[in-house]
Amino acid sequence: MLATVGSKLPQTMNMPSVGASLLATVGSKLPPTMNRPATMNMLPVGASLLATMLLAMAGCTGLPSEPTTLPPSDSTIAAPLALSASLQLHDGDSRIELRIDRAGPLARLGHRHVIITNAIHGTASFDPANLASAQFNTAFRVETLQVDDPDERAAAGEGFATVPDAAAIAGTRMHMLSALVLDAEKFPQMELRLQRLVPDNTGTDANANANASATGKYLATIVFIVKNTEHALQVPVQVTPLSGGGYTASGAWTVTHAELGLTPYSAAGGLIKVGDPIEVRFRLVAKPL
Repeated sequence: MLATVGSKLPQTMNMPSVGASLLATVGSKLPPTMNRPATMNMLPVGASLLATMLLAMAGCTGLPSEPTTLPPSDSTIAAPLALSASLQLHDGDSRIELRIDRAGPLARLGHRHVIITNAIHGTASFDPANLASAQFNTAFRVETLQVDDPDERAAAGEGFATVPDAAAIAGTRMHMLSALVLDAEKFPQMELRLQRLVPDNTGTDANANANASATGKYLATIVFIVKNTEHALQVPVQVTPLSGGGYTASGAWTVTHAELGLTPYSAAGGLIKVGDPIEVRFRLVAKPL
């Protein structure tokens, strides 16, 4: 998702905090038809946005499919529904986190950004014995993205110790939501839809397919809808059952602004700008309806 390069430009530049560029959640693209189990607390990037969600990070490999632009939609935000869904995601339970670095010859004058949302809602279904029936549909409003919260920066650890001032944070968020980046007024929400879920057999375990339900390791093909355009990403997902029923789905991957059809924000002729990679971390919690 989004972020902008820090705002410590030389006075002579007189520039606001170098805006935000969208998420992208850490090198992985979700497989098409990411089928999810019947009770799955799933993810990010709602991202998306985001995330988005959305939030360690696995390398993203591009899928052969081209981005698909959907017909224009109105600005009404409706909770996404999954057919035969048995699980639901509620605002506050899940989160998508985006981390974006600075770039350019004057990158040292900027700062990294942490962007998060936990206002994620949607439905899911997951049955470890029937992955073909797995479903996941979720969305979040772009305006719920929080930029550089001090507590979130502290939790992010090394590289995020410096907290931008209020004016810089406001400038970053303004650029992120502007027509130049996310265009929140025209495209008020981001969505994540599962296309396909398969066992993660990329490890050394020759019986990974048979043991997927025991290990909880899967590869998901997720369609990330940003600015009304679909982007298919393949993402590694860890699925963990909840004691009271339901599941959590967590993971991380990296995606670039370009892969999401976005242009990183820049200032001073590109001397300082937002880095292209977007590191996405997510934890989705789905509970019985």
